Amino acid sequence: MAEKNDPKTGKVIDKILLENKFLKMQMESSLDGILVVSPEGEHLLSNNRFKIIWKISPDILDTKDDQKILQYVLGQLKNPEEFIDKVTYLYQHPVESSQDEIKFLDGRCLDRYSVPLTDFSGQYCGRVWYFRDITESKKIEESLNNYVNIINHDLCSPISNIIGCSSMVISDVLSKEETSKFMEIINNSAKKMLKMIETYLVLAKVEVGNNEIIKKAKTIIDVANEIREIFIEVSNKRNKLVILFNNSENNLASDVLQKSIYINETLISAMFLNLLNNAIEASDKINNEITVNVYEKEACVFFEFTNSGEVPESIRGNLMNKFVSSKKRGTGLGLYSAKLIARAHDGDLSYQPLTGYSRFTFEIPYLHS
Repeated sequence: MAEKNDPKTGKVIDKILLENKFLKMQMESSLDGILVVSPEGEHLLSNNRFKIIWKISPDILDTKDDQKILQYVLGQLKNPEEFIDKVTYLYQHPVESSQDEIKFLDGRCLDRYSVPLTDFSGQYCGRVWYFRDITESKKIEESLNNYVNIINHDLCSPISNIIGCSSMVISDVLSKEETSKFMEIINNSAKKMLKMIETYLVLAKVEVGNNEIIKKAKTIIDVANEIREIFIEVSNKRNKLVILFNNSENNLASDVLQKSIYINETLISAMFLNLLNNAIEASDKINNEITVNVYEKEACVFFEFTNSGEVPESIRGNLMNKFVSSKKRGTGLGLYSAKLIARAHDGDLSYQPLTGYSRFTFEIPYLHS
């Protein structure tokens, strides 16, 4: 038998210790929460990331009892039965690997991957579980899928216009004047498509917290005129738009009107378009006036949209949440996106119910010199 002070034995021991130290360091630096369980269900090893992901106290882990750990984590899950069924199945089928997703009651989502642990001879020694938090990537995936679906839906109209008008032009049965008219429709539809795509792509970035959007300074009077132009474009000629300044036709100092706000024109236009469309659809036939009041307060400028018609009381509390809509065919993303746009500009969008009316207010800080 080799002596402990044998130089060769010492080198072997040092190598083993170094390898163990490296493996422990690698385990602790992993993005995954790692749990190693023996064939008898005893907790053999876990890293700190595992404790953080599952919010497990040291007292629970110190028991070394996998069943107690399981019982502790089940209360955090949306589908605890499904979770435990998979664990039971894998312990009954030790040579199998598995990968699935786990959803938490608090909204988190984990990727769960499990493989059998074997020694050099292939003998089963237990099971390794890997848990990775994929909450943010799932949100990005969901967001992109939502916007792709909406883009597909919204592009149908301009694409139909382009196909219909181009078919007429190709048929060569139109007069020069008619051809010019159809070509103008094709051109406008293509521009509309391009603007839609640009808007939704930027919105998808904003939704996942990327607020590095291109902005430039615009005066308040220019923004007010932009609102007027959008209204003219979307109005069904039944509604009337009134733009006020401090609740009167011209009661906002000219120097204030020339102050600037810092905006992404594409996004702000999309937000105003949504608010005006909602106002037009909601206003009743008799009282069809839409008022936009512009005023300043505490280094911020406010654009206040008021129209007749009330939002159903049942959805007022979560009106700007995702997929909430009072319209039969609404996507539930319009006001949600408008709120995102406001916050991406360091501002906010709020709703105020009034008797017989609805009011949405966009708040944005001035651009300071």
